[in-house]
Amino acid sequence: MFQLLQTAMPPSNLSYLIAAFAVTGVVFVGYVYYIFRRRQETQAEIKRLVTLSEANESAGQEVS
Repeated sequence: MFQLLQTAMPPSNLSYLIAAFAVTGVVFVGYVYYIFRRRQETQAEIKRLVTLSEANESAGQEVS
């Protein structure tokens, strides 16, 4: 019965777990940065289009 308690523990894979979390964290931060930059670019494009549309309307041109 005590022989089961005396068996050797399998080798720990803690370093692989930490590495996986680190890689996942870096990928996540990179993705969030990418989404943030795309959002800024999209907002700038929308602002540019609104300004262009308002300028065309004030000049009496049709927006196409």
